[in-house]
Amino acid sequence: MVSVRSTIEIARSPAHVYKVFTDFPKYHEWVQGSIKGVEILTADGSISVGDKIKIAFPGMGSFSGEVAANSPPTEFKWRNKWPGLLLAEHSFRFEPSQTTPGHTTFVNSEEFSGALTYLTYLTGSKHQGESSPGFEMFNKSLKARAESLPEL
Repeated sequence: MVSVRSTIEIARSPAHVYKVFTDFPKYHEWVQGSIKGVEILTADGSISVGDKIKIAFPGMGSFSGEVAANSPPTEFKWRNKWPGLLLAEHSFRFEPSQTTPGHTTFVNSEEFSGALTYLTYLTGSKHQGESSPGFEMFNKSLKARAESLPEL
């Protein structure tokens, strides 16, 4: 298994950061980094475990997956799988900051397993636990967006 992880402190509450993060239709206004866009493939736009999801990546096209966890305002996770070849679980956690009360420690992580785990090199990470420039850029753009909006 290979994992990639990046964290950032955001000067807003976990509930606020979660709401900004899950406002997928507005990603085109702010998102940069390892994710270009997210679309929940449900008729009513709700987000439930097991729902189909389409994730667009810069320079890589789109991949389909499913919502693996949605626990507002603490966690959102999706899973992409290619049976027998690769399983990728991308997790986003919104934790109360241990250093600044009322702020958020945003944790962006992904775990890869399976025969094609070497594809994780495409994310820019070559060692276990190392961050990725794409993850860092996404985190910084989420921070800027969340901090630019009044607390929801």
